[in-house]
Amino acid sequence: MQDSRLLLVDDEQAILHMLCTILQREQFRNIDTASTAAQALERCRSYTYDLILLDVMLPDRSGFDICPLIRETTDAPIFFLTARSTDLDKLSGFALGADDYITKPFNPLEVAARIKAHLRRHKGSQPVPVQTIYDFGRIKINTSAGEVTVSGKRIDLPAQVYQLLLFLSKHPNQLFSKSQLYEHVWGEEGFGEDNTVMVHIRKLREKIESNPSSPCHIITVRDLAINLFRKAVFMNIHRRFIFQFFVQLITVFVLFFIILISFWAFLGFSMMDFESKQDLSKAEDYFVSDHVSFKDGKAFFKEELKSLAKEQNGWLLAINETGDVLGTFNMPDKAPKKLKKSEIAAITYGESSEAHYTYWKIGTKPHFVLFGKAKAETKLLNQISRRVDWKQQKLNLSENAEDEISRRNAWVQLIAPEGNVVDEYGAKNQPNKYSVRKLFAEQDTEGSTPAVYFDQNTESAILLGIPADNKASTLEKSLFESLNRSLIIIFVMAFLLLLGGTLWYARKFGVPLLTLMKWIQNLGSGLYQEPADVHGNPVTLSRKGKLKRKFRIYKELITTLTQLTETLQQNEKQQRMMANTREEWISGLSHDLKTPLSSISGYAQMLASNDYTWSEKETKEFALIMAEKSDYMMDLLEDLTLTYRLKNNALPIAKMRTDLNEFIRRIIIHYINDPVYQDRTFHFTPHPESITASIDPKWFQRILDNIIANAIKYNPPGTAISVSLSSIEEHLIVINIKDDGIGMDSVTLGKLFSRYYRGTHTGETGSGSGLGMAITKQLVHLHGGTINVQSEPQNGTLIRIMLPVN
Repeated sequence: MQDSRLLLVDDEQAILHMLCTILQREQFRNIDTASTAAQALERCRSYTYDLILLDVMLPDRSGFDICPLIRETTDAPIFFLTARSTDLDKLSGFALGADDYITKPFNPLEVAARIKAHLRRHKGSQPVPVQTIYDFGRIKINTSAGEVTVSGKRIDLPAQVYQLLLFLSKHPNQLFSKSQLYEHVWGEEGFGEDNTVMVHIRKLREKIESNPSSPCHIITVRDLAINLFRKAVFMNIHRRFIFQFFVQLITVFVLFFIILISFWAFLGFSMMDFESKQDLSKAEDYFVSDHVSFKDGKAFFKEELKSLAKEQNGWLLAINETGDVLGTFNMPDKAPKKLKKSEIAAITYGESSEAHYTYWKIGTKPHFVLFGKAKAETKLLNQISRRVDWKQQKLNLSENAEDEISRRNAWVQLIAPEGNVVDEYGAKNQPNKYSVRKLFAEQDTEGSTPAVYFDQNTESAILLGIPADNKASTLEKSLFESLNRSLIIIFVMAFLLLLGGTLWYARKFGVPLLTLMKWIQNLGSGLYQEPADVHGNPVTLSRKGKLKRKFRIYKELITTLTQLTETLQQNEKQQRMMANTREEWISGLSHDLKTPLSSISGYAQMLASNDYTWSEKETKEFALIMAEKSDYMMDLLEDLTLTYRLKNNALPIAKMRTDLNEFIRRIIIHYINDPVYQDRTFHFTPHPESITASIDPKWFQRILDNIIANAIKYNPPGTAISVSLSSIEEHLIVINIKDDGIGMDSVTLGKLFSRYYRGTHTGETGSGSGLGMAITKQLVHLHGGTINVQSEPQNGTLIRIMLPVN
């Protein structure tokens, strides 16, 4: 056994030292060690070993992952030496090819005995027989010639696809995850490379499967829950799609209705403007205000207003609140300088016998604009009344009066005291006798302007009626009636359009979308194949190979479905990783407790054994290692307690006003004076002025110690570490801790403050519990501050802490 060559793989240097010590006492002289999976694989490629002792929880890769790779190179016994002690872990280890499974803590004497027993039974290493022909019925693989035949016909495969086929052939009837396949075939960490694996599997299926869409050699196992979910989606997608487009059409309809209402308002405004131009007396205030201006006690009328007043045989008059005339236009007589209050009263209450007035109030300082128009009926009535023979009860109309009455299409009647019509002219449709009710009804008749002259002596009256100019009102009435009919038609058409559009949208967009959803289902199932019709042709393409019209709207979506697949796969993998994070952390914690305990227990058993005699130097060395591991376990338990207290807000903080310049200076001086750190350079840049903050000195020192310790631990000798103190105005204090070391990659940077991320192992000098940076962040937040990290590989690291002044 003295010539047997052993390989010990563990990330705990104390355990490697202990095992080497006891095995050397057992006369083993050829012992190699490795601390990482990469070193172990390199050793196995370079040397032939008689027995391999392999830890599971290595810093770069799991021992479970590299065991099959080692087994491909040798049939030497492989012992798993690990803190993972569940039955499932043990069964997994043996299934991967292990010959023994030893859990921590262990007795090193027992390990040595097991190694000797296996070596006695295993006489030297035998070369692993290399199989050159793999026969799977219609598929045959000749590894010596590098040839693959399917049904007797040779096929050509790309190099990576061939390596994938070869690996699967060596491990028939086994289940591998996508990441495992990537690690074994590509030889790299498989995180985020699921799409690469599935692309190569698809290519391999196309070469060796009779029907790639329904494979029988390479099977993808899927989750039943996903299939049930997709079924539910397809049951409801049609209804939800119709509802979605119905909502969109309702939105369009509402917008159309708003536009219609706006058009209606604009039309009403235009009609009022048109009415104002037809009859200025019916104009609104805003119309007159826009056409009149006042300046320096004078009124100015715009040309449009003047033109309208002249066309309607009227005149304009502007006055102020005292009756002073500020401006006139087209007055029939000489314009007065001022109107008396009695005149204004007559105008206001419509008692002017000569003219009809309309007035508007303009502006906040009362100005008034009056539009006057001669009362044609009054003038004509006065002309008729002068020629009436009251005694004979005859109108005696002059030719001029008859012409005027005819021109205006008017009529005139002479009414006796009893209401009988004794004489008339042009009154074809008027009654021959008037009652009281009839007289009142005549006054309310639309389309005419009646005027009356009463003679006191004979108690007779002249009734004159002149039809009003109602072109504008007739036009308005006709227009409103037409619009009302059109509005009903528009609403009916809009409803029919809504109904027809819903059905059209459902067919136009629903059918292609269901096809695309089926395509996405195939992609999610690992089948990178477009849905096909009954003839096997892609449903989205025409016979000429062009995209069908109904699918053109989804052209961009069709071209990006592969990217969607990659995103879904990454999300699914991240969810699985998050679900396993806590379990992995607990497993890691168990490893961190059992590993140092293995050293303590192992050295204690070695010292207690009667079979060995240890020198004083060796005894002191063993005791020093045991003390170191005891301190480590104590620190780990304290960190766990602190993490729990921080998480539950149960950590008391005793803040006090502290001079930060002096506080940080003392911490840096401690590191400078420590001989252990003589190979590092420290520099402190204080704030130019004295600066204080409310901190708990004990826990804030823990924050800075954690950060500086990590900068020392993870960087090579000669690294320069600088700490600076500055402020932002008078509100924030900034502490920068910077080093020029090796930096961090994006993965490490993203998980730096995670309580479940393990960036170290217990065998490193000065290593902590793996909880330091998580505790640091929690303590900074407890002080009301923030912490930020910037780092790039080979460009150093900058950690910035910001605290409020108060």
